[in-house]
Amino acid sequence: MKKHILIVSVFFSLIKSQTLLNVSDYGAVANDGNDDIAEINAAIDASTAGDTIYFPSGMFHISDAIRLKSYTVMVGEGQDNSTILFMGTNLAPLVDIQEKTHIEIANLCLDANNNSNASNGIEAYQGSEHFLHDLWIKNFTFNYPDWGGPQGIVFYGEVMDCMISNNLIENMSIESEWGAGIVVGWGSSNNKILNNTINNTGRGGILCNNGSTDLVIQNNIVTGSHGEGLGIEIWVDCDRAVIEDNIIDHWLSVGGGHYCAIRRNVISDTSGVIKYIGLEVAWENDNHIITDNLVSYGFEQGMTVSNTPPKEYIFWGYNTIQYAENWGIIIQGETGGANYLYFYKNAFQFSRKTDDFSGYGSGIRFNDDCDYITFEENQIINNEGAGITGGDPDSEAMDHMSFINNTIANNAEASIENDPGGDDLEWENNEVYGNGYNIQLESRGFENQKPIAEFNIPSNGSVGEEIVFTNNSYDPDGEIGHVLWDFDDSYPVSDFSPTHVYTKPGEYRVTLLVWDEPGRGARAEHYITIESLWTDESKPEIPTDFRLFPAYPNPFNPITSLRYDLPEQAQVTLTIYDLIGREVTQLVNTTQDAGYRSVQWDATDSFGMPVSAGVYLYQIRAGEFVQTRKMVLLK
Repeated sequence: MKKHILIVSVFFSLIKSQTLLNVSDYGAVANDGNDDIAEINAAIDASTAGDTIYFPSGMFHISDAIRLKSYTVMVGEGQDNSTILFMGTNLAPLVDIQEKTHIEIANLCLDANNNSNASNGIEAYQGSEHFLHDLWIKNFTFNYPDWGGPQGIVFYGEVMDCMISNNLIENMSIESEWGAGIVVGWGSSNNKILNNTINNTGRGGILCNNGSTDLVIQNNIVTGSHGEGLGIEIWVDCDRAVIEDNIIDHWLSVGGGHYCAIRRNVISDTSGVIKYIGLEVAWENDNHIITDNLVSYGFEQGMTVSNTPPKEYIFWGYNTIQYAENWGIIIQGETGGANYLYFYKNAFQFSRKTDDFSGYGSGIRFNDDCDYITFEENQIINNEGAGITGGDPDSEAMDHMSFINNTIANNAEASIENDPGGDDLEWENNEVYGNGYNIQLESRGFENQKPIAEFNIPSNGSVGEEIVFTNNSYDPDGEIGHVLWDFDDSYPVSDFSPTHVYTKPGEYRVTLLVWDEPGRGARAEHYITIESLWTDESKPEIPTDFRLFPAYPNPFNPITSLRYDLPEQAQVTLTIYDLIGREVTQLVNTTQDAGYRSVQWDATDSFGMPVSAGVYLYQIRAGEFVQTRKMVLLK
């Protein structure tokens, strides 16, 4: 909030009207095949903060990077109409926005023309608040076997608070081990990657690495990742990533991170090409929520837990894993330990036995050094091998395993190939039938009791309301050692009794996982309905505090609602600004009584004219109370 207020105050004195600079007015000629970079640079040189560099319909040629100023916009007539074609003889990106702030690029085609000197499409380093949308980025060739590129859009380091949305990125160096659609890395945090389509790449679709935290990756489509390319990958300390509702054809990898949420993704390839992994948790990972994903067809391994430790405190719920060529999931504890994992209501089904290698065709395979793992109410059915395989009766490395209320049925081989071994085993109420060998185990050991997971939440709430989650969990013979909450809309947290604010209405499934100090786990879940506004039944008569709520919807097109609370009568102004501090329009300017208020903005300025897509600030002043929030208009 402080940053946003500063932006507004610093730039209040800047120009009040935007200037559109047409590159054709500076000598650039579309479709003539000549280099236009000097003319484009002349338009950029003439620009000041807030101006727009405009490309009319046609193809413009460049021999070097376009280097924009901070607080400028570069747009065309549409990704099918205005094209920038690279023809350089020296290494360069098509657009360079390094060490810049608040640049918007939209409605253009960036065509590398398979020129081996095109390093990247859009290249950013140490900047913030960029909005890159409705672009077509294409035709990059292999050129850097030792460097890592090219990429359609790449953030090299410490690029913050950006949105990459509604872009088509394709034909990205399909012969390269590194050619990718979007790369966000090296400490680039609080970025959103939304609604992009990425096709035909060498390395993969969306890659985030090396401390790029607070990511949102939603509603993207990734197809045609060549070789062992990854559809979506986060790698090394990418904490608090939310990866939801994406459709990819190969390999969603969580390769090192903490407190990530992977929800409702579809990972499937029905082309007949068998690749490696559907969904992977590898390297150092903990405190993840992995729920409601579909992994189906085209994989040797549906899911895998692998590589170096720790891999702990992870909830796998409501996933469907089917038609894997080797096994549904492999938990590779021998590579460094897999501990405190909780599997609930997953389906591991239709695994194929493509080879006689031990364990092929099983629904679940686990290896040594697995400890305190719970399988509850899972379906392990119709696999061509065993239902569950792995383990060694003589091994002490696998211990404290719990199998509760699972269905293990109609697998061609044994229901469970081996007793997992270890001193402690919980085997309760598992349905076992129709397998090649129906094997039931017996519980043993477990002198310590399970914890009890319990919590209270209201059945209803409102967008913007602070919801209190009261944790009543306890351990009958000890202490709770660890908790993990899933609010079903953001990253998980480990506060004992947290608060959470929902930004969209809907019904949410809230899940609490608890582990006692030895490591036994328990689970509880409740649903909460979030409404767009307070209901008459639930709201206090008068608000207790001044508040400005998140815009809903956000991002939006073309209307959003802005809601605020007044605990007392006040002179109220609610004003829309662009990010350089220019006033766009004023929605409220009057004295209002105490109460719950809302107003809509239809993305027009004070003259009733539509504004361009981008990031906007909305600020309320009510007496001494001042608060500013951000919203994004999509076109």
